[in-house]
Amino acid sequence: MKTIDDLNLTDFSVKTLYLSSQELDSMKGIEKFRSLRSLYLFDNKIKRIEGLEQLSKLEKLDLRNNEIEKIENLCDLRRLKYLDLTKNKIQKIENLQNLKKLESLILKSNQIIIIENLDFKNKISYLNLSGNSISVIENINNLKQIRDLSLAYNNIQEFDFDDFLTFKNIIHIDISNNKIQDFSSLKIKKGFRRIDIWENPGTVEIDYSKVKYSVVILNRFKDEWR
Repeated sequence: MKTIDDLNLTDFSVKTLYLSSQELDSMKGIEKFRSLRSLYLFDNKIKRIEGLEQLSKLEKLDLRNNEIEKIENLCDLRRLKYLDLTKNKIQKIENLQNLKKLESLILKSNQIIIIENLDFKNKISYLNLSGNSISVIENINNLKQIRDLSLAYNNIQEFDFDDFLTFKNIIHIDISNNKIQDFSSLKIKKGFRRIDIWENPGTVEIDYSKVKYSVVILNRFKDEWR
């Protein structure tokens, strides 16, 4: 098993640490870097999030493309703003309740079935759950700061645009590549810049003459609207 200790690093005062593509199996040794603000551990073989209890200054954590099965051991990262766990083996959204400064949460290409445990006080403005196995859009009402929401490449069958009208800051929704057949609830909210709906089985009847130029709507014939 290869750990961070095995890399024989000596400067533990760095604020940014890039350890991508090092064939790491474990985060053991990261606890020595107490001054870290940004940590990049993508493209490794890490199986468990650990050793972060002393990294209270950490603001950015990138663990893309590893073998992590559970979101855990993040409770002491109270300054964390950016968390990327793309391409892991995560099945459940959990253990994020202490991350009240979190702004970007990226969980693309995992094994998540249910949107849950996002009901804590947060500052999440960017949420990416594309490439999972989600079938229902639910439990997002507490995302008061959301601006950009991606749910592409899931198994979503129903979409009610009224659910999004209460989000004052939202400017982009991506629900492309799902199984939605009815877009009759689709409305153009003031401030929207882009709504991606292409590669769904349903068709959309919209009077494009009433759509503001700043809004881009893509249906399954996306080439027509480039």
